[in-house]
Amino acid sequence: QTGTLQRFMQPTGGGTHNALIQAIWTPNLCLMERRRTKQSLHDTRFGLYERTVTFEGPDVHSTSKPIRGTVLGNRIKHLCNEMVCHVSEVTGAESRKARSRGGSRSRNAATQALAAP
Repeated sequence: QTGTLQRFMQPTGGGTHNALIQAIWTPNLCLMERRRTKQSLHDTRFGLYERTVTFEGPDVHSTSKPIRGTVLGNRIKHLCNEMVCHVSEVTGAESRKARSRGGSRSRNAATQALAAP
């Protein structure tokens, strides 16, 4: 199953544009993309939508920005894995998968159970 987990946070470090990193996670791959709005959050000549829209709107309102280095990418992968484990634990997906295979519970079993269509 798919879904969106998102929360608005004010830009840090004096940033004036809304930016969002999207991670598409599977047990074998994590694709990431960063988008940044073209309009400043504080430029009231433009509507709120144009100042905040990233992935959920047309590309004309934002630009794709590279994710440089490995620190941020590794942190995002770690957070994705933690979310998968948490969802697996609270939904019981991990124990159902282990019982059906007759094996022990493992992080890999949890991620496979959640990634299955």
